[in-house]
Amino acid sequence: MPSPSPTTPTSSPSPMNTEGQIILGQLALKLTVSQIARLCRVSQPVVSRWIHGRRRPNYQNRKTLLARFNIGMEAWDRPAQGTQGVQGSQHTEGAEGAEGAVAKTRSAA
Repeated sequence: MPSPSPTTPTSSPSPMNTEGQIILGQLALKLTVSQIARLCRVSQPVVSRWIHGRRRPNYQNRKTLLARFNIGMEAWDRPAQGTQGVQGSQHTEGAEGAEGAVAKTRSAA
């Protein structure tokens, strides 16, 4: 059996959006993906992969997302209810945490 290539995702992409994707996607409408990446100490493409469901954050990244943006660690494993995709989402649970994180980030600047 061949060994996985360096580009093979470490976790399976989700067939549907997760709550974490939706919340991070909503946050990306307020901050740039580059700003989110800098705050999480990852690259911009990594954040983009999280938002679009190609990858899920690992444990350490989930801890950072919880601390910085109040996105629950389990939100990345729960399917979002009643969503139409990251950009067209009607999902609002957790948005209060994202709003607070944006305000906190802007006040720290």
